[in-house]
Amino acid sequence: MNARGEVGMRRRVGFIGFGFIGRVHAFAYRALPFHYERLPGEYELAAVATSRPETAEAARARGGFTRAARDWREIIEDPSIEIVHIATPNALHREALCAAIDAGKHIYCEKPLAATLDGARAVGAKLASYRGTGQMVLQNRFFAATVKAAELAREGFLGDVLCARGSYLHSGTLDARKPLNWKSTVELGGGGVVNDLGPHLFDLLELLAGPIAEVSAATRISLPDRRVAVGGAETGAPTAEDHAVALLRLAGGGAGTAEVSKVAAGTLDELRIAVHGTGGAMRFDLMAPSWLDVFDQRRPDEGWHRLPAVGNYPDKNAIGGKNSIGWVRGHIACLYNFLCAAAEGRPASPDLAAGVRLQAVCDAVYRSAAAGSWCAVEERSV
Repeated sequence: MNARGEVGMRRRVGFIGFGFIGRVHAFAYRALPFHYERLPGEYELAAVATSRPETAEAARARGGFTRAARDWREIIEDPSIEIVHIATPNALHREALCAAIDAGKHIYCEKPLAATLDGARAVGAKLASYRGTGQMVLQNRFFAATVKAAELAREGFLGDVLCARGSYLHSGTLDARKPLNWKSTVELGGGGVVNDLGPHLFDLLELLAGPIAEVSAATRISLPDRRVAVGGAETGAPTAEDHAVALLRLAGGGAGTAEVSKVAAGTLDELRIAVHGTGGAMRFDLMAPSWLDVFDQRRPDEGWHRLPAVGNYPDKNAIGGKNSIGWVRGHIACLYNFLCAAAEGRPASPDLAAGVRLQAVCDAVYRSAAAGSWCAVEERSV
């Protein structure tokens, strides 16, 4: 395998997992030529592996893969497959990731990196000798508005960050008739909404406000009885939390709050971030992803400004601003970022080490909730 690759080269891609998010990844490949005039190569969806042969065959047909693999290890062991997507339940990430790293594959990994911090550190321990390009799927970084927000933060627009607020709210498990799934269990998810939505929220908070040093958190299971199967009467108890809140102490001296929920009535995919500093403030709402609101403390009489970031960021190669932005657009831009880095043989951002860092923040939330006290985010990465 040519780890650096050459622009225009045809690359074969393997998927490990093809649930909801795997389908989103496959859709992003199909959409790339319609969003970017110049791609870093041609891509063949060569193989897909799922938990059972019959679902792998269904995934092959639905996703347009060349073949269905009998086992995920076939994908890792195939020398013609350069790129591997990890889109399985969280508890299955670690083994597949370690094998893919050892094989030198380029890796596109769904968050969280692993089910637990120990698992993430086991992956992190292999990164020093890793020959490929690895990227976490943190698509909310790649909206035009969040790219602009990160640029302003790097340039010092905010000054010293004093406070930050973030929330990521869903309502997907509010209906107790919705059956249990792997995200309802600690066994497969490693946790619940903290591991699921938390990485996205903490990633943006740290990107804009700086590292989180300590947390004081509480978690809960709001609906302790859920249907086991669609249409059935039998109920079962989820073991993973569906709601969490946390106070944050930032390494730079500021403070903040974070909330994640899957039982917030009236929400769809409501990610909101606000950061306030000595120099200004900014706020972003995922339900209005074309816009970034900014306030310049140097010119306070001008009030808040709404910047139409779409069309200007992140890539002039992308389609024009009149094309409305939606949730999938973030995934398309995130994948494009990864493929460009892999083709050019350079590190991607956010890389797999960023996944270890985010797992440490989530772990601190879980430890704090269990202890009922402030807990530090452990800095040791491996």
